[in-house]
Amino acid sequence: MGALDRQVSVEDFRRLARRRLPKSIFEFIDGGAGQELTLNANRSDFEKIRLLPRVLTDVSHPNVSTTLWSETLPTPLVISPMGSCALVRPGADIAIARAATARGIPYTLSTMATASIEGMARAVQGPLWFQLCVLKDFDFNRQLVRRAEEFGYSTLVVTVDLQAGGKREKDLRNGISIPLRPSARHLWEACFILAGRCAC
Repeated sequence: MGALDRQVSVEDFRRLARRRLPKSIFEFIDGGAGQELTLNANRSDFEKIRLLPRVLTDVSHPNVSTTLWSETLPTPLVISPMGSCALVRPGADIAIARAATARGIPYTLSTMATASIEGMARAVQGPLWFQLCVLKDFDFNRQLVRRAEEFGYSTLVVTVDLQAGGKREKDLRNGISIPLRPSARHLWEACFILAGRCAC
């Protein structure tokens, strides 16, 4: 039984990621802006959501499908846009999208993804959405949307609340920037983590 087989919750995976990833990369993925007040509030609000139990019902064939814009989806889930996935694992964007589409779950490709619009569409046969971070160059925005449309992305998700990047204090302390410019420290962290994996 491998380490992944022993993880049974999101928190288990989070602890494993903290152990296995370089500190700067883990904090880039796990962190938020400023003192992380909004991040903590979002987590707190999510934990307040309660499922409504229904008793004495037939659960032999559960149906969790939902309808969104007159399209029936097998679950009420969508993979949200994530940038820089390759920092954790090369090819992560495509691997996540393949896992999602195998279950009929739409995958949303981020403007900041490490896979191209075309590469993702060629690699994945399933529902693909495209997330547009509205950039200052409107011609470039139009080009991105046209490419997504040309390659069969069915839905455009527009992010409009990122007029300026957040002050991500952990990233500033760790020397993480976008675009990423790896330093000697980052390479040292990565080598240390890889050496630890090889020793297992």
